[in-house]
Amino acid sequence: MQEDIQVQHRKPEYAGFWLRLGANLIDGFLFGGVSWVLGKLVQGPLVETALSLAFAIVVIWFNSSEYQGTPGKMCMEIKITDLAGKRISFLRSLGRSCVYYPFLVFQMLGFIYSVAAFSAGNSGETLIGIFIFLMCSIIPLVGIVMIVFTSRKQALHDKFANTLVVKRSH
Repeated sequence: MQEDIQVQHRKPEYAGFWLRLGANLIDGFLFGGVSWVLGKLVQGPLVETALSLAFAIVVIWFNSSEYQGTPGKMCMEIKITDLAGKRISFLRSLGRSCVYYPFLVFQMLGFIYSVAAFSAGNSGETLIGIFIFLMCSIIPLVGIVMIVFTSRKQALHDKFANTLVVKRSH
């Protein structure tokens, strides 16, 4: 006698804005703390850049690993999947992350430019730096606000990479 095995396909519970914000805050404290300690131990002109690149690679790896998310996502009991609910590849994780990195680089450059111009007493150049900073903030901000308004609670980088952030099932 053969038993029928029923496979239940449950609709995933999408992780909303607050869960994702909590995960990002945890990651910010964790990676920021490690970065601060390493920055104190090893100083040099390229240390911040090297640390930023290293942490970006670590985040990309975590998101594509068996953990399916960073330590913050694990603490908040959420994970990243493809649209079929499967683990994402390293390349998909890289593409997902690359949506915002160019904006963040130019955002930081705008901030640095405005601070340098302000220090030099050049108000016109300060405004240009602030303008660059604000313009480069719009796309990431809109991308994150999308979480609230999309049916599957996807941010811009999720839409771009065809990924979902869902609650872990137990």
